[in-house]
Amino acid sequence: ERLNVDSGVVVASKTIKNEQIQDYCIKIAQAVGVTYGANIQVIVDEKGTPYLLEINPRFSGGLSLVVESGPNIPLM
Repeated sequence: ERLNVDSGVVVASKTIKNEQIQDYCIKIAQAVGVTYGANIQVIVDEKGTPYLLEINPRFSGGLSLVVESGPNIPLM
């Protein structure tokens, strides 16, 4: 979760686990054929429903936060 962004770069964030978002992103990746490191960005409405914002064909700038939360994506 982005808490503070400066010039498009996250400077403060919080790692959360949300299975609905995970499942949604997996379906998107499968639908478009993502088989490489990619950054799928979503926005969540007030009801908790995720919506696709963009897919970037690269690791995210916040990848170190992901690694710190558990999964070592670059190693995978």
